[in-house]
Amino acid sequence: MTAPFGGDSLFGSDGHLAVARANAACGTLSIVPEAGSFSFEAVREAAPAAARIAQVHPFESFDPVVKRIKNAGYDALCVTVDCPIPGYRVRNRTNRFDRWGMSAFSGNVAGDGTPSVAETFGQLITAGTPGWDWDRLAEATAWHGLPWIAKGVLTAEAATAAVGAGAAAVLVSNHGGRQVDPAPASLDALPEVAAAVGGQVPVLLDSGVRTGSDVLLALALGADAVVIGRLAAYGLAAAGEEGVRRTIELLTEELRTLMILAGLPDIKSVTRDVLAPR
Repeated sequence: MTAPFGGDSLFGSDGHLAVARANAACGTLSIVPEAGSFSFEAVREAAPAAARIAQVHPFESFDPVVKRIKNAGYDALCVTVDCPIPGYRVRNRTNRFDRWGMSAFSGNVAGDGTPSVAETFGQLITAGTPGWDWDRLAEATAWHGLPWIAKGVLTAEAATAAVGAGAAAVLVSNHGGRQVDPAPASLDALPEVAAAVGGQVPVLLDSGVRTGSDVLLALALGADAVVIGRLAAYGLAAAGEEGVRRTIELLTEELRTLMILAGLPDIKSVTRDVLAPR
């Protein structure tokens, strides 16, 4: 899948419209961002076969945003649980990158009284927000009735809590390493999370996937699927929709080659047993 990276029109003029079309051509899925350059509706219309999961943050705007996502025809939510306030992102500050004032992050301004992305995230910058607990998230998601992915899980405790709150999947993620500098690598956290979930729900992984061998390692350590963020953005920046499509093709080709060399006939054969400890 592709991750819900925001500011997508900074990488290519069609942003997540191009990403979703590329995913549709490759038979995979988009997680469409809340703080993107294009609206949920526009991305869904561009590629309904791929744009089936929409990101939302557990903020005060949760209910109206999810209603809008449902009306647009999405099948599931991806709830980002690791960002009650944006991390102290030194590179952004060094580059004087003022993301909140940029139209590239405001594609989901509804114009119907729903808080805009800028309004919602701007409050976080100035004052932060009371963190939701798992009970509140369970109640909010159950009320809307859509299956949801808990994105940003790095520990067994968080994985167990997410499943207990009704998550249909967990996404092991350190937010691309952008939230907290000393956060563990997603791949290091994956075995613990997979063991805690114990097959109850699918386990996904993002943050750090760059090659087919990264995909193989993730699958072997317990992931059912991987999610690419920066890699999709690189493809978008290089050649728009074609660049994203070629990125996915290259990952697939690399994974297939490595599986052949390792004597693995299919995905279900990619287990922990194929790895040698060191």
